[in-house]
Amino acid sequence: MRRRPYISLLIIALTAVTVRSNTPIEPGRFMDGNFYNRYGFRNPKTIRSSDVRDCSMLSNPYHPSTVTLTGDRIKALRDEMKAISRDGRFVRAYIIPSGDAHQSTFLADCDKRRHWMTGFDGTSGLAIVTHNTSALWTDSRYYIQAERQMDCNWILMRGSDFGVPDPWEWLEMVLPTRSDVAFDPKLLSYKHYNYYVKTFLYSRKEIRMYEYNQNLVDLIWKDRPLCPDKEPLFIMDASWAGMTWANKIVKIREEMRNYKVDMLVVHALDESAWLYNMRGIDIRYNPLYFSYTIITFVESIVFIQSDKVLERSIRDHLNLDDKTIDCSVTHQTQHCVKHFDYEHFYNELGKYASLTSIQRIWFSEEASYSIYSTIPELKRMMRQSPLMLMKSIKNPSEISGMKEGFIQDSVAMIELSHWLYDQVPRAKGDINLMSEMISREKAFEYRAQQPDFVMESFPPISAFGLNGAVVHYQVTPETNLPITNTDMYILDSGGQYKCGATTDIARTYHFGKPREYHKQAYTRVLKGLIDLSLNVFPERTYGSGLDSGARRYLWKNGWDYGHGTGHGIGACLSVHEGPVRFGKGQTEWEEPLYVGMFLSNEPGYYEENFYGVRLETAMAVEWQRTDNNYGNQTWMTFKEVAYVPFQYSLINFKMLSPEHIDWMNRYNQAIREAVGSRLFSKNKQAYDWMIKNTKRIYTRGACGATSIIANTLLVVALSLTAALFK
Repeated sequence: MRRRPYISLLIIALTAVTVRSNTPIEPGRFMDGNFYNRYGFRNPKTIRSSDVRDCSMLSNPYHPSTVTLTGDRIKALRDEMKAISRDGRFVRAYIIPSGDAHQSTFLADCDKRRHWMTGFDGTSGLAIVTHNTSALWTDSRYYIQAERQMDCNWILMRGSDFGVPDPWEWLEMVLPTRSDVAFDPKLLSYKHYNYYVKTFLYSRKEIRMYEYNQNLVDLIWKDRPLCPDKEPLFIMDASWAGMTWANKIVKIREEMRNYKVDMLVVHALDESAWLYNMRGIDIRYNPLYFSYTIITFVESIVFIQSDKVLERSIRDHLNLDDKTIDCSVTHQTQHCVKHFDYEHFYNELGKYASLTSIQRIWFSEEASYSIYSTIPELKRMMRQSPLMLMKSIKNPSEISGMKEGFIQDSVAMIELSHWLYDQVPRAKGDINLMSEMISREKAFEYRAQQPDFVMESFPPISAFGLNGAVVHYQVTPETNLPITNTDMYILDSGGQYKCGATTDIARTYHFGKPREYHKQAYTRVLKGLIDLSLNVFPERTYGSGLDSGARRYLWKNGWDYGHGTGHGIGACLSVHEGPVRFGKGQTEWEEPLYVGMFLSNEPGYYEENFYGVRLETAMAVEWQRTDNNYGNQTWMTFKEVAYVPFQYSLINFKMLSPEHIDWMNRYNQAIREAVGSRLFSKNKQAYDWMIKNTKRIYTRGACGATSIIANTLLVVALSLTAALFK
């Protein structure tokens, strides 16, 4: 009996060691109500978020203040639809795409038809209105946002989910026999038009597509903003562009000869801007201008609003008044440019397409159905534009400009990070002193201080707490939250720089003491980012083939994220640039990775109505020396070009391997070298913050505090065991 106290102590000690050595409970694995009650957290599965619509009672739906009421708009559109008939058949559905006539992602205000019609302002989506139903398709990045912004007149079709019908499949199911589906041929791409036609071709309902040149949304949108037509253009400095537009024309014509075509039609705005080394301000976040381009072997034809080319510098840049150029001389034709007003594009396209000297015309299937239908059938050659790949592979001058822009951007973001860590504790939760909106505005302010800053490259994602779970969250006065020290904060933002750079970077912050589940999620995301960056791969490797490496630590825990892991980045162009990406599955337009490309690396994790984590850096594709050369291949790797520290307090260092720690140390040293001198001269306090947050990480092995406690308890247990059996 005297041994029982020893036995009790032995059991307690061994239990303590066992508990301390187990992996902490991770959110997302066993997220039941008991877990949250036990640890004092809210259960995201049971709370009712007041900023999401509730359509369970259609007679009395709940609409938060962020919703746009669209009943009158839908009724007006249906009235216009019912007034259209052809061959005794009626228009029973109308398609409203997201893009403009150039299939752009970011739009001028006058082209935001789907946004105005539905209230949903995400960059990806398609709306369809029938006589009795309205539906919107979008992907998983925007599910929560759509629920916050659309009223109950709209069905949300969660396009990323298994079993959800595509728009053309849905129309075939819901429309009556002999229905017409109307669309604006300038807005719907030929590629998507073809999906509808193929589905309807095999339908017994005799459904037809009806190209209707008058846009029905424009007819009912009484206060539609005017489209920009007089905003100025600016010329990219030759030291950053690296190649004259005339030399680009030569390269493009080489591609045209390879495919035996006589004419190329360029519809994408970033391709024309890159080709002519010009930028504009017609579209917010994108330094682009409305334009089309036609290239033949005799001349190139630009279609730009005439007021934009009145300035002498622009006319000289395009050789519009140069009488010394003889376009009949072969070696001078690359310098020959003809200008027409933007509005004359389709008339001139028809004229050029009808010339007997033009036998084959190259255009992208992403171009509008109007372009497709204007070109005679026997002359069509649909293939991805050669400019897409050309502009994605940066020349040495463009590479220098991209790197310079990212350095300027990193200086601004480190200044912001320091300011946040200083201001959040001072604000003490006062929304008037610190909030999502204030932080977003401060990010713009710091970027605007950089010498080459032009504009932001996309709407900043400034998301605290549960808003961080909305992948493409956009703060509004209704959703604006104070930033405090109680939860995580995501800032995903970027800039356009006239040195020839587009930037995109995200960091997740915590200004207090993070919970263990915060650290678990942050560390798994960080490890995925590092693993993707560490890749060494042979030529002809696709980015989609590397995507799973960034998700592996999440997948091991049954976690994932619904967006891609990365995208190509333009040179003072579009922040999302094809034809490369990191994502699940290979797309039909995807190209392999080439040296000179720049991509984002942005894994994340999101618990709906709870929190989110996203970390993003930018990388350049570079050559890599290897000890061996299997198959006589060349090898490549990635080099980081964005320099902003990660947050040590959010990292569970025990989860990092020596390789991860080595990468972190090298990255921290690169931050000091890239931005140290500029920060020191501009903002000494931000410099000191950067130095503090880039200290070298030393591996501690089993000597951490937790391990010391566990080992001490183990020694006690062994001593007690020895005493027990002595």
